Amino acid sequence: MPGRDSLELDLQILFWNVQTKNVLSREHGAAGQSIAAQAAALNCDIVIFCEVTNESMALCEIEELKRNVLIDHYAPDFSPRAQLTGQMQTDYDNGVALLQANTTRTRRGVNFTARADQLARSATSMASIGDAIVATGHYNPVAGMNAAQQQLSEHLVPLVAKYPYCHARDVAQNHRNYLIYSRMPLQCTFHQVTVASAQREIVEIEVGGSVIYAVHAPAFASGGRDTVQQLANLIVQQTGQGRQAVAIGDMNCDCEELQAYLAQHNTPMALGTTVSIVPPPALPAGQTTEFRSSLLRGRTLNKRLPPTQRSGGTLDYALVPAGTQASLQIAVGIDESDHAAVMLEV
Repeated sequence: MPGRDSLELDLQILFWNVQTKNVLSREHGAAGQSIAAQAAALNCDIVIFCEVTNESMALCEIEELKRNVLIDHYAPDFSPRAQLTGQMQTDYDNGVALLQANTTRTRRGVNFTARADQLARSATSMASIGDAIVATGHYNPVAGMNAAQQQLSEHLVPLVAKYPYCHARDVAQNHRNYLIYSRMPLQCTFHQVTVASAQREIVEIEVGGSVIYAVHAPAFASGGRDTVQQLANLIVQQTGQGRQAVAIGDMNCDCEELQAYLAQHNTPMALGTTVSIVPPPALPAGQTTEFRSSLLRGRTLNKRLPPTQRSGGTLDYALVPAGTQASLQIAVGIDESDHAAVMLEV
């Protein structure tokens, strides 16, 4: 929803801190499987998970390679293997062999007999699967996915069957990983959070000439506040270059707490003049919740915004250039994760 003097973005972006869940799990009834199914059922252009397990990083590549094998079999006119030659084709075949794909005497057409969880724990296997993914790095899967959509839905986890593009970022800090799915081609780069002693990253996602920043901010008192400031500065830099930019994430700083702090200290932050906070809709009239603020030295706030984290804080929200029309909804409540999923429409 473009606003005055803003560039059109027209995206629905889901962000979800999944609290170290494996969102590519095939285990029936597992919290990670439920989270992934709910995310896939929403009408989003981009899905951003943070705090996914290390195993999810490996399963992301395994599922992507399975998808390519299924397209090879069910939609040969769009075969990724057929576009490869020489060493690239050899690397692809070596990775595919590890999946143990059986295409004969099976009612499902293709049957993968190798256990994905065992492959994910093998560094040697994952190196070969990684080489196979690199070999098809320039392959555009959209046409093949459209041609084989029914079969993909039968064989793959919902996110992989639905979204053609994916980026997994292992930040080497015990499950502080990002997993991003997109309907559109994307490029990801990373910024180190500048808060002292915080080993966190901001993901910069470039989609169609626009930029989305996503973050899981540090969880100590000033960590979220300073990270929001850093995000605001990045948005200002991008808009100064004529590009639309927004930010979304687990800011680890309550939205109303931050606004009260800024008002109290008259802090020279970009927020309010060039960058606006986009929170979820307020609670019904007359309803409030209490939240004890660490940023305001233990002061208790009577909040008008709903919590997005089990602590009671509204920690998950967005930032947009001032004047941009945008809305943020709680798409999935606090249940399998200790955070709600929030969806930004902009």
